[in-house]
Amino acid sequence: GLSAKLSESSRDENHVQLLYGHHAKEARRDIDNGTWQLVSQERGSDEQQTFDFDFLVLSDKLLIQDNQYGVLPTDYSGPLSLAHDVRSTCVALLMVAFPAGSMPYDFDSLLLRDHPAIRQIIRDNSKPGREMSEGLEVLVVHSTEEWAASRLEGDWFADEDAARADLLAELKGVLARVEFPSPPGGQKPTNKAARDIPEPAFAQAH
Repeated sequence: GLSAKLSESSRDENHVQLLYGHHAKEARRDIDNGTWQLVSQERGSDEQQTFDFDFLVLSDKLLIQDNQYGVLPTDYSGPLSLAHDVRSTCVALLMVAFPAGSMPYDFDSLLLRDHPAIRQIIRDNSKPGREMSEGLEVLVVHSTEEWAASRLEGDWFADEDAARADLLAELKGVLARVEFPSPPGGQKPTNKAARDIPEPAFAQAH
């Protein structure tokens, strides 16, 4: 992905410098020079720094919307101002780690239709550079908007422990019923059935 490309380029001091722990505070477009000025504040410091860039990549729509995380000036009227009309919604995430070989099939992602609690299940180990580590199989579960709305109070769970337990139970129910396709090349599933998946070694909701 982009992060891997940047990390590779950072080995050459003439190309990319990576700065960690910086909070982007404001981004300004210099029309005369055709560049961007980014104001950032390093974690643990009150001082702000200004950097000049030819291009600016913003990875989250919250950065260009009018909210506490926005970095664009309030009078900005360029192409990115279209995001002001974009509506944000909240979902809950559940990260679950199972022992290696727990999944009945090495899937990348499961997109559920009409499930009351779960919208998508992503197998994190299938992403580039995120192969099996420490003998764990990691799944990231995205809830539906409706399920999250019923358990959130503002940006936080009304009862985090209960929310985690509920979403984990829903995940187990999905994995016990899903019909995985036959693995390519005659490979055998890693488990007899999804119902044989053991208890997770780790589960965290947010």
